[in-house]
Parts: sequence; C-alpha cells; structure tokens
Amino acid sequence: MTVYIEATGNVNTDLLSAINNMIFLNGLLFSLKHYLFQLYHFLRPGTPKTALKHDL
Repeated sequence: MTVYIEATGNVNTDLLSAINNMIFLNGLLFSLKHYLFQLYHFLRPGTPKTALKHDL
C-alpha cells in the first residue's frame, strides 16, 4: 500500500482517508461475497427456495 504525502505535510488526513477507503472497500467486498454466497445457496438445486436476505 502506497501512502502519498503532500508537500504541505498534511499526513494525518491522507492516512485517515486511505484507512477510510480501505474500510469502505473491505465492507463492500464483504457485502458482495455475502450476497454471492446467499445467491449460490439460493440457486443450488435441492435447497428450499427461501427469500434472499441482504443487509447493506
């Protein structure tokens, strides 16, 4: 992971925004994996067709 430091020496906000972006992306990936996992179980033959639950 590369952290770009501006010439103004404003390191904290850059680091915080990078951490926030990583947390947001991790949450997005987790939601996507959760949704695909439920979709896989929903479409798999031999399982009861219950409604898809997806909480964002």
